[in-house]
Amino acid sequence: MALSSSMSKAALIIGAALVCGGLVGWLATRSPSDSSPAPVTETTLAPATNTASNGAGPVTKTSPSAAAEELKARLRASRMRQSADDTNAVTELSEWQQKIDDIILADEEIDQKSERILALLPTLKDSEQRVEAVQHLVNFVTDTNYATTATLLVNPKTDEAVLQTLMADLLNRGNELKLPIFLQLAKDDQHPLVAEARELLQIYIQDDHGTNWPAWDKAVQQWLKETVPEE
Repeated sequence: MALSSSMSKAALIIGAALVCGGLVGWLATRSPSDSSPAPVTETTLAPATNTASNGAGPVTKTSPSAAAEELKARLRASRMRQSADDTNAVTELSEWQQKIDDIILADEEIDQKSERILALLPTLKDSEQRVEAVQHLVNFVTDTNYATTATLLVNPKTDEAVLQTLMADLLNRGNELKLPIFLQLAKDDQHPLVAEARELLQIYIQDDHGTNWPAWDKAVQQWLKETVPEE
């Protein structure tokens, strides 16, 4: 009986030891994620002070809002200057265009209109203005009143854009007007349209006399005699 009691006590001790050992092993193998996170203490940071890289002391920085306002002010000033320039340009543009409009709408003969536009041309400041004026000029000038316009066309110092506009119009004029002008242009080696004029002469006359101008004069007169009907 005593032996049985001793054996029971020994079994209880061994069992208790096994339970304790298992508990210790389980605690040792637990994942860190099973642990409750430690409470976080919120810390308030003081504003950082920028220090110059040369150690000279704190650097004063402009805030984003102040920088934005300064930029806006510069942009406003720039737009005001640009607006003033544009206003001056528009005023100048409207003045010369108004003069052309006055000529177009005037109650007078078309030959008078063309003469007034020709008189206006030297006062226009740039090529674009002169080209626009000449575009109106060719709508009014007649073949019988083309002499002054022809003088403008054969002048090698006339703006090339103006020359091109006049030449494009001349191609739609009568042969008795344009062939002599082609010949006059072809004889001037300094004229911007000399090559074009010589090519046109060859196309119309169906011959090439090179720079033999007496031969060209004769050929043009003969061609006009054969192609232009007598009045």
